[in-house]
Amino acid sequence: MLKKIESLHPPVIGVLAEGKVTREDYEAVLIPLLEEEHRRGRKVRFLYQFSPEFSGFTVGAAADDFRVGFKYFHLFEKCAVVSDADWIRGTTQFVGSFMPCPVRAYKNGELQEAIKWLEKPALESNLNIEM
Repeated sequence: MLKKIESLHPPVIGVLAEGKVTREDYEAVLIPLLEEEHRRGRKVRFLYQFSPEFSGFTVGAAADDFRVGFKYFHLFEKCAVVSDADWIRGTTQFVGSFMPCPVRAYKNGELQEAIKWLEKPALESNLNIEM
């Protein structure tokens, strides 16, 4: 299940994953959240937190994760992924190296550090172009 994290202050938005995340979760929670920011013309500093109770993605959700990330790629100013799962943090660091915005991975005990980092203006980029 995905839930919007209500305690964040714009421009930071985020979701909390608990239990099994499904395609319906993306359609009911994440996509409307990103669509609203897109309609407002705002860049997003995005927090994706995986609780200790997170048990995985359904096949449909895994496909939507990729599709949603690609579709809204241009909206992200910064991204922080918070999880105690090594595979999630490792995947985040790998995928983040290809993102045009800064991406960081944190453990759940570092949630406040992740939020503070997202609240600071983005000055760094992972995208290096040489001509």
